[in-house]
This record gives sequence, C-alpha cells and structure tokens, in this order.
Amino acid sequence: MSFDLSENDLEDFNDAVARVWVLLRDGEWHYASEIEEAAGSPGRPAREGLRRMRELRPLLNSRGLYIECRRVAAISRDSIYRVTEGEE
Repeated sequence: MSFDLSENDLEDFNDAVARVWVLLRDGEWHYASEIEEAAGSPGRPAREGLRRMRELRPLLNSRGLYIECRRVAAISRDSIYRVTEGEE
C-alpha cells in the first residue's frame, strides 16, 4: 500500500517533515528510531523525529489518513507506527 501527497500539500512543512512522510507513505510499520533517522540529515538522526511525525497528522487526517501506533511488546516502551486509511 502506498499513499501520496502532492508537493503543494507539503510546502508548509520543513524538509524533516517531508522526509518522515517519504518513510511512512508505504503503509508499513516503522520503529521510532527509523522515524528519527528519517527526520535527521545523513549521519545525524533527529531526536524530534516523532514530533515531526505529529506535525503531519492534521494534513493526513484531512485526507482520511491516520498514523497508527502500537507497542512492540507489553514490557517494552518501543512503539511502531504506520499510516493507514480510515478511522484512528
């Protein structure tokens, strides 16, 4: 599954948000560390990667897309995220 937004949709966002979208638009599950790496520049992960992902939410929600979050395991604080269609 793949979702697309036009360049015009992303023009109000910075490059880090656009890079996070490029990662998430495949609809597959991604770890927070992958999102942080996507938000950063080559060789320099961005600690605020999840914040950049949250910046996408209003844009995605307005198009019927949502960011789903799941815990990897009950005893772990690690979460995975993906974009999906439909209700949150």
